Amino acid sequence: MLKGIEVCQTAHSAHLQAIAHTVLQACCNLPHLHETRVHFCLAAVAEALAKWATMTNTQILSDVLAGEVWPDELDALHAAPQYHTLLFENESVRVLDTTVPPGQTVPLHTHRWPAALYMLSWSDFVRRDAEGSVMTDSRLAGKSADGIALWSGPLAPHTLENVGESKLQVISVEFKTIPC
Repeated sequence: MLKGIEVCQTAHSAHLQAIAHTVLQACCNLPHLHETRVHFCLAAVAEALAKWATMTNTQILSDVLAGEVWPDELDALHAAPQYHTLLFENESVRVLDTTVPPGQTVPLHTHRWPAALYMLSWSDFVRRDAEGSVMTDSRLAGKSADGIALWSGPLAPHTLENVGESKLQVISVEFKTIPC
């Protein structure tokens, strides 16, 4: 295992560059994104990837392996296809466009891989676990903004309710493999 982590360290940079290229291609295929917005999207995701690059390989391995193997029917694309659109997928990454209109709740679903998130349109939300207990209420965290990038580990079964006044739209770049 340690030998594998050392190999990861040497291939880490090239892998991140390949992921950034993949994200750019996926973002360019979004018809509603202006070219300038695509470059901001790529820059924000690159910032999240740079944060990932500063993590130790043990932390990365922990994030990648943290997710349990949840049933396929709980995968975001299967359990909530009206809210998640697949933009691109290969053996390393999956890029999703998630849109939740105000007042709507995304049914119970999972995100089994860690992801860099780019907020196209912010709105307050409440995330609840499978039992209905509140995991996150964005209103308690202060105001966020469009155009920010965030890091997220895998997400266990949850629902997400848009409690704001505008749509919530996020581009997620899910990392299916350890970066090496």
